[in-house]
Amino acid sequence: MSTTGIELKTRRRGVAEAVELLSSMRFAITLLVMIAIAAIIGTIMQQDRAMPDYVNQFGPF
Repeated sequence: MSTTGIELKTRRRGVAEAVELLSSMRFAITLLVMIAIAAIIGTIMQQDRAMPDYVNQFGPF
């Protein structure tokens, strides 16, 4: 039994690398952290205000 992972037999190296990236634990954790940060920002910022109010509070972006 091998623990090196699944070997993909494909002619395209890019496809194999993309599958390896999408199946990695590091990628999954990074994606979850990015989603959590976006959710926190969306929770902290007040919603449904006029655009000048956002510019006054946070500056132009």
